Amino acid sequence: MNAPNPSNPYQAPVSYMHEGAHPNAYGASPYPAPVSDLAIETLRQTRPWVLVVGIMMFIAAGFMLLIGLGMVAVGAFMPENSAGAKPPFNVALLGVFYLPIGGIYVYPAFKLTKYASSISNLVTSRSPADLGLALGHQKSFWKFCGIAALLMIVAYALIAVGAVVFGAMSAMGSH
Repeated sequence: MNAPNPSNPYQAPVSYMHEGAHPNAYGASPYPAPVSDLAIETLRQTRPWVLVVGIMMFIAAGFMLLIGLGMVAVGAFMPENSAGAKPPFNVALLGVFYLPIGGIYVYPAFKLTKYASSISNLVTSRSPADLGLALGHQKSFWKFCGIAALLMIVAYALIAVGAVVFGAMSAMGSH
């Protein structure tokens, strides 16, 4: 479908119909709705903060990876005490824990920076397609955060149950 251009009646019509677009069951128009000035301005004001948080997450991921590698190195070369035994707490093991956590931060940081970039494209183009891309990156970020939060709740619950079981077994073993 082609829509006439009201600003120039002699210009060829422009198609706003994207591939596969059709009126839905409720009779909605196949033409994309324009993106409001308020929506664009609100996202434009949000963009710097999204970018700051995304960059901070990349920096945090980098620090966690460096700290994890440093702890692994320190733990691997930790000297034995005078009795010939290593300390009871292995620093390298804690460093191995830091490495995947630092890696996990990269995905949401990437999604936030892509969201910020999509907002820039939207401000320039004012296109509903660019709004959809921006909101898609935002959705992916929040989906990741939701899944991560649920996994943390499960991990904390398992740790709590494990602590109770360990405590009970220790108490039964000491009698």
